[in-house]
Amino acid sequence: MHYHADNGKVFSLGQRFVSDTIIGEIEFLTKTPSQFSVIANDAMTVHVIPLAMMEKILLTHAEVGIWLSQLLSISYQRGMAKTMERFLQPLVFNIMSDIYERYQQNKPLVDFSQVYREAERFGCSERNYRRAITQLINEQYIRKQASEYVICDIEKFKKILINASSVN
Repeated sequence: MHYHADNGKVFSLGQRFVSDTIIGEIEFLTKTPSQFSVIANDAMTVHVIPLAMMEKILLTHAEVGIWLSQLLSISYQRGMAKTMERFLQPLVFNIMSDIYERYQQNKPLVDFSQVYREAERFGCSERNYRRAITQLINEQYIRKQASEYVICDIEKFKKILINASSVN
């Protein structure tokens, strides 16, 4: 999912590996088109719920409306927290935070081999992204291993993240 601004900049939410996911509920409820481009990178099966059927479901099954409201609220809170962090924290912190999140999940969230796509996830240029990665490597927070970045010292890494987030 990504967004292209009129000035040529791109902000990407990265790749998400999803199944059994509703897409378009916000657009349905607000009657506005999505600001993000949603592109499938692999073959997928999609079930389309006709608008009239969705309206009927929501009118006749209040529990679906409550469930949808909870789903949207959680999604909104997570999205706003991530967006504010990306906009208010320095780029190096955001990259460190992202690498730590990948470490905790024990899997890569996106493909590091395409630097421009990684830069888009942070709303910056390739040059700025590479500069931040180089700084993290030079300061021995991370090292590149195969096609991913690995944390050199997890305790040192966590400490710098905690200190940086408590200052701001």
